[in-house]
Amino acid sequence: MNADGENQTGLTTNPAMDTGPDWSPDGSMIAFTSFRDGNFEIYTMTSEGSDQQRLTYTDVHAFHPAWRPEINIGINEQNDEGTSMKSAFLQVFPNPSKSIVTIKYSLVTSNHTTLTINDSSGKLIKTLLDSNQQEGKHEIIWDGSDNSGNAVKPGVYYSTIQAGSTNQSIKIIKINNP
Repeated sequence: MNADGENQTGLTTNPAMDTGPDWSPDGSMIAFTSFRDGNFEIYTMTSEGSDQQRLTYTDVHAFHPAWRPEINIGINEQNDEGTSMKSAFLQVFPNPSKSIVTIKYSLVTSNHTTLTINDSSGKLIKTLLDSNQQEGKHEIIWDGSDNSGNAVKPGVYYSTIQAGSTNQSIKIIKINNP
């Protein structure tokens, strides 16, 4: 709807109860509770109401979805004077995810940058980036596949960025996509 409350538009056409919406941090998705399958479960959809997907499969009711805030991780380097400075920032969302993951990173200086996905044992799953990158904001999508193009199993993965001489990892949780 408009800010003044006019032009309200329903995003779901389900006759059962859809309630408790919560916007994702980037404003592109909405999580909500629905009774559409005979139990209160949590679903997501785009901000336009498309791509509605069920996230939970419980024997008890699932209520009050909430997005985990974007996680910002700064990589520290020392300049020539020995003063600590941030050289890169890493964000991952949505997290947990059952489909694609958006990885945003920002470089303070131009650097050779690698961005990889590793499993919880440290094994390389996919190389998303291995090139010189200009300073500034960047974004890359991980589609949940390995270097061979095969879908990875649900579990814990780590996105690791190396910019210059420093590196940092952030946890990604992949959940079932029934």
